[in-house]
Amino acid sequence: MKYTTCLLKRYGKGSLVCRAAAVGAATVIFVLTTGVLTPVFGQYLEGVIDVEAYQAQVLANPLSNKIYTSNHIANKVTIIDGATRQIITTKSVSGEPWFFCLNTVSNKVYCLPVSSSRLAIIDGVTDSVKRLTIPHGGPSAFAYNSTLNRLYVGCNDEGTVVVVDGAGDTVSYELTLAPSHVVTVFWNPASNYLFCGTFEDTMYVIDCQTNQVTARWNVPLFDEWCYSPVTGRAYTGYANTVWAFSPRGDSLLAAIPQGSSYLCAVPFPDKVYIERGARTYVLDGSTNVIVDTIQYAGGGVICDTSKGKVYVLGGVWVLDARADTLLTTIPLPAFNQQGVCRNPLDGRVYVTDQQGDSVYVLRDTMPGIEESRKPQAVSHKPMATVVRGVLWLPSASSHKPQATSLLDISGRKVLDLKTGANDVSRLAPGVYFVRAVSRELSAGGCHKVVIAR
Repeated sequence: MKYTTCLLKRYGKGSLVCRAAAVGAATVIFVLTTGVLTPVFGQYLEGVIDVEAYQAQVLANPLSNKIYTSNHIANKVTIIDGATRQIITTKSVSGEPWFFCLNTVSNKVYCLPVSSSRLAIIDGVTDSVKRLTIPHGGPSAFAYNSTLNRLYVGCNDEGTVVVVDGAGDTVSYELTLAPSHVVTVFWNPASNYLFCGTFEDTMYVIDCQTNQVTARWNVPLFDEWCYSPVTGRAYTGYANTVWAFSPRGDSLLAAIPQGSSYLCAVPFPDKVYIERGARTYVLDGSTNVIVDTIQYAGGGVICDTSKGKVYVLGGVWVLDARADTLLTTIPLPAFNQQGVCRNPLDGRVYVTDQQGDSVYVLRDTMPGIEESRKPQAVSHKPMATVVRGVLWLPSASSHKPQATSLLDISGRKVLDLKTGANDVSRLAPGVYFVRAVSRELSAGGCHKVVIAR
């Protein structure tokens, strides 16, 4: 019995080629379809992007199709092209940059420094960097309001929230809340209200339209928040409790006895996923009761509301949010998985390795995916590629005649292949095998590419 494997090999910085190689014989699997390639599993590790070590957080900008990673040790932000997965540029940003948020109206990326009063603002089109000095000890937390195109920045002292105009990048308002610094800021898009937690374990709720405080709660807060797309309720968690608030923060709906490190919500049905340690807890949003516990390795968690999936770090565990079942696990050779994000343009999931030198790219192919328009091969010449009914074989590495043939899934020969172009347009879509004695094919010289006829 013949087995095949897909080998990921790097050719230069940021470049990855998938080459089909056979175990025991020169057998290469091709899938001839009408434009889609469907592997056995729906999610898999597609590629690895080489970057500097100590990458912390990662952000996807679908407006420009770019990916941003922060290096808080080298004080840099790496910008990656979301289409090619190639590094566009690296920008120097002072103050140990860590967290990002995206201005979806003006196409800007805000970078929160850990040890500086200067907020970095990266233009999503030109990649140019501006800096805005934040008063009152500098920024400690921030949240973007897309309804009003404002950035709300919590400050390190004096308990002040600074309101920044998203169009002009100027401070337009300051709101003093408490003597101690602001540790968390969350904007609820369902209600246009802001939730701000301070070091004195007090949460303030602000009407963003009027910049007035409308409610105050004595609860210890962590910096993880989410809101329900179904009810608009806001959720936050700490070491021992998750709190559920009404959309405007005027009512505390529940105190769930389960601490959290990460939160995300999905609308099918209304659920909140609470990651804590090596477990993920499922909260019923209608009753605010934990209804399931999933014992998986825990880390960052994000939800794909378009496909009903939840991604949990620790390797990557992919869950079906509708059934709360495990779809697959994707092991990653990462020392310390730190950040995770999803690019809604193409469904890729990006994971940073804080101690390594890589950003991992995960691909979702269910129910099908299109192949890249640009062949990712060692050279610019397509090799062993099916393009509108043509299978191209590379030149043999030996001058002796080569016995190369195309087999169907039952092992029956359907076509003798030759070097160069081979017409396969009359074959029915399905799974075929290229069987060869060629030294080059045995070494994995055929690249798996499927194009619509």
